[in-house]
Amino acid sequence: MLLDRLIRFINPGDGGFFELFSEAASRLPEMAMLFQKITSPEFVEDRHVLASKIEQLEQANDDTAHQVFHNLAETFITPIDRVDIHYLIQAIDDVSDYIYACSRTLDWDSTYSSDPFLQHMSGILVQCTQEIVHLIEDLGTRKRQKLFHHIEQLHLLRREMEIAYDRAMEKLYERENDFKKFIKRRELYMILQEVGDKCQGVAHVAENIALTNVG
Repeated sequence: MLLDRLIRFINPGDGGFFELFSEAASRLPEMAMLFQKITSPEFVEDRHVLASKIEQLEQANDDTAHQVFHNLAETFITPIDRVDIHYLIQAIDDVSDYIYACSRTLDWDSTYSSDPFLQHMSGILVQCTQEIVHLIEDLGTRKRQKLFHHIEQLHLLRREMEIAYDRAMEKLYERENDFKKFIKRRELYMILQEVGDKCQGVAHVAENIALTNVG
């Protein structure tokens, strides 16, 4: 038993890391689209159910992250630097955590009915998560040109999210006189902006990996 474990440890396998990266990344668009539904007035009555589905996906990504850390401890030779493996799965998991935080915050907001700015920002988030899926796929297959295209798209989407955030905050300060609604909406805008930052964080980690590993 000990010998088998030692052999697995020194065996130059890939540890299944890219499969696990893809597994975690693939849940992000589903989470983002569920959140987009929560922002829609058509799904006001289903907010709690949708938020619960997002929570389940977030927990699944936590499990995947833990599996990556377990495999990292069991694998001696890894396909990319060990630190990069840690940073990448953590960056993906951060996006998952913040989408869940958005859904939980909106689910708790009994005053919410509709917000075009929030809906617009959630649409950008969906695009960001779809780019992450493609990014991880191309990182695993070492498709450098496509990889850098998705990195650039994530940077552009992050900028688009920043512009949407600024406009939403401007209108919020101009129009919202209800203090309770103001506080809740501002918190949502801020968390969504942070999700954009986290998506860009995945791009930054992937870019660093690509520059040192992808020919």
